[in-house]
Amino acid sequence: MPFVWNRCTMFLILVCTGALAAFPARAGGQDASAREYQIKAAFLYKFASFVKWPAEAFSGDTSHMVVGVLGKDPFGAVLDQSLKEPAGGRSFVVKRFKEIGEVAPCHILFISSSEQKNFPQILGGLQGAVLTVSDVPGFAEQGGIINLPSEKHKIRVEVNLEQSKKLGLKINSQLLGIATLVGAKAGK
Repeated sequence: MPFVWNRCTMFLILVCTGALAAFPARAGGQDASAREYQIKAAFLYKFASFVKWPAEAFSGDTSHMVVGVLGKDPFGAVLDQSLKEPAGGRSFVVKRFKEIGEVAPCHILFISSSEQKNFPQILGGLQGAVLTVSDVPGFAEQGGIINLPSEKHKIRVEVNLEQSKKLGLKINSQLLGIATLVGAKAGK
């Protein structure tokens, strides 16, 4: 299966780059936080290929993948740049929501740390198969699906597999292979 191997290899290269790059400031004046969110934007892009949504999550075979950011946007223009090319057979639309009441249907929702106090309300109020992502420690244990916490200048991947299954989201084994499973069925 050369095609699967290539996707897996590309993803693992992305992960290794993120894990080893350690977000130091680059010569161009880019600060550590900007570098960190470039890597996290690349993760959001790759999730479109490594997660399978139920058929009813899309209006058709060519409908867009909607990526939302809720709360203070840590990505800025880098997210729009990262999502220019289609992935998983779909092009992207990026939407930004300042508060819970603005959230419109989307497939991937990055919930900013500015919304941490609202996690239970947000996670309980989403409709349909939404891949929730954050980078706040403990997010996946609270019912989010993917967490991208930074620890010692490395980005880790945590997955709440039980929650993804409840929503009908199927996470590719290559992604699970690099992730730490959290939640009730994670063996903890």
